[in-house]
Amino acid sequence: MSAYTPIQKQTTSGSLTIATTAYTAGDQAGAQNTVSAIGAASGQVLVNDISLADASARIAAHELRFFSASVTGAGDNNAVSFSDADNAKRQGPVIYASSIITDSLNSSVDYAFKPFVATCDASGNLYFYCILRAVPVSSFFSAVGDLIWTIGAFRIS
Repeated sequence: MSAYTPIQKQTTSGSLTIATTAYTAGDQAGAQNTVSAIGAASGQVLVNDISLADASARIAAHELRFFSASVTGAGDNNAVSFSDADNAKRQGPVIYASSIITDSLNSSVDYAFKPFVATCDASGNLYFYCILRAVPVSSFFSAVGDLIWTIGAFRIS
C-alpha cells in the first residue's frame, strides 16, 4: 500500500523580460523553474494544487509545462519550442485562464486545481516552464522575480 506525505514547495520566476521587446502569445516567460526536492529520488508525486502570486498583476492566460528532468526551452520571450526528446519527459500541463484576484497592492493571485502524477528526477526535482497564452498587461513584467508559484503535492512512497 502506498503512503502519501504532504509537501509544499515554492519557486520564483527568473529572467522575465522587464523592458524593451514585448511578449506575444505562445512565448516562454522566464527561464526553466525548478521545484527542488518535491519528491523522493526518481519517485512520484501527486501534484494537487498550484497557486501563483504575481507581484505586478501583469500575467495573463498561461500554462505551466512540467517535466521529469531538466530540459532546454526556447529562452525567455521566444516562441515555445521543445525537442522530441524533451517532450518525452513532459508531465503536465497545468492551464491558467487568467489572474483572477487582484488586491489593493496591485498584485494578483491565481489557483489551479488539476491533479496529476509526476515522476521526479534522481534528485527528487520537477521542472516547469511558463508559456504565455495571452500578452501580459503592459507587454512585459515589472521585475524578473514577479511570479511566485507554490506547489502543493503528496510524495508517493
